[in-house]
Amino acid sequence: LMTGSAPARWKEANLDRFARSLVKVAGENARAKIWSYFMNGYNRGMAT
Repeated sequence: LMTGSAPARWKEANLDRFARSLVKVAGENARAKIWSYFMNGYNRGMAT
């Protein structure tokens, strides 16, 4: 039997999990971008 609050709680848990995975992916993308930018700048600095 479903109570009124169960679907909302389930949706909240899913949104929380979705938000956490988004933050994780965004963090990994940002780290990769910063790292590649840093390495490109480092290589450019070494080349000149």
